[in-house]
Amino acid sequence: MLFGFFPWGWGSEVIVAFAQNPGDILVTEFTTILQFSALVTFLIASLLIGGIVANRVYNLEPISFSASKTKSDSLFYNSIRKLGGSDSSGFLLASGFKTYFRKAKNIAWIIYGVGLIVVMNIFISQPDDPESAFIMSLFLGPLLAAFVVSDISLQGKDNLLLYRQTPTRTRKYLRIKLYQYLLTILPIVLIVETTVNLLVPDITLEILLLNVVLTLLIAAAAITFTLGLFLVNPAFTDKSGEFMINIQICVFGVMISFFVLLIPLDQILWDLFAIADALYPVAVIYTALQWIMGITMLSLGARKLSNMDLLILDEVGFKKFPQNGIDDFFEVIRQRYESGSIILTTNRKFEDWEQLFGDKVMASAIIDRLVHHAYIIKITGDSYRVKNTAMMENK
Repeated sequence: MLFGFFPWGWGSEVIVAFAQNPGDILVTEFTTILQFSALVTFLIASLLIGGIVANRVYNLEPISFSASKTKSDSLFYNSIRKLGGSDSSGFLLASGFKTYFRKAKNIAWIIYGVGLIVVMNIFISQPDDPESAFIMSLFLGPLLAAFVVSDISLQGKDNLLLYRQTPTRTRKYLRIKLYQYLLTILPIVLIVETTVNLLVPDITLEILLLNVVLTLLIAAAAITFTLGLFLVNPAFTDKSGEFMINIQICVFGVMISFFVLLIPLDQILWDLFAIADALYPVAVIYTALQWIMGITMLSLGARKLSNMDLLILDEVGFKKFPQNGIDDFFEVIRQRYESGSIILTTNRKFEDWEQLFGDKVMASAIIDRLVHHAYIIKITGDSYRVKNTAMMENK
């Protein structure tokens, strides 16, 4: 019945009318003309609207720059900033939302994921009981998480490694990105899951709330897991093998693991407690396991993001360290000690570092960690810049 409201329903009815009345379409002349006209109108309208939208998307990024113009943030972004906190976290969270939703491709991913779930639940196989509604929407969160959270690495290596300068900022960066993805995906899951359950005949309020809460918890766990997965196995393009592997793990791994868990637990709960329908008890256990996996994967991803293969510090001591930068510098050296390589160049002797940092104890602690396991190479002679300048003057 619902198909009749959409253009593909009109087209199919025209074809069925031709098939039912071979050689005599005048029997359904009025209906056929009306439906065919509606299809042509829909096609023209789609082309016009599509052209307008495409032109709007293309103009989001100006091809020339004449003068900078700033506008105050909308109520939405102001609210996002307040949710992020009063410090710089709020501004970074709002900036993350702006950057993400200015890309038409990201919006298309969300529409595709939601559309797929809607088509499956409403048009193809509409659930007729609460259990079916829960199972059909089970991978809504993981599907959206796979598409949305992949942005963490698809935005490029430079942006991904931006906050790897100090470990403390890495944790802050991941916390902000996790907030961003939760605030993007969970409202969509809430709306879709509630709508699907309301279509189930005679569903009680308690079961509806149970389905929605479990789906939200599974979606949040999937977001956490996916964020860690794309840090452990980053995909810098959606055509890479890493991207395809991560998508398969996020989406199909959820469904397979749920049913693998459901079959044995269903039998166990029947044998021990005579529980005939173990769907919801298994769902609760599964949700807890999903959170354990999500937190574990995110921890692994954070550790990998923090551990640069090589950190190069050039011209240390060229200028005196500001007082508020000494603690950050020590934190970098402490975190890298016996866990990552450092190349450091300086024209200052270690004896001068007390004056450089303005703190004898701090300078001693930094030097102690740097020279342990280190190869110290002393370079003497004239400056290459001075030597090259002298050679040019002689010529």
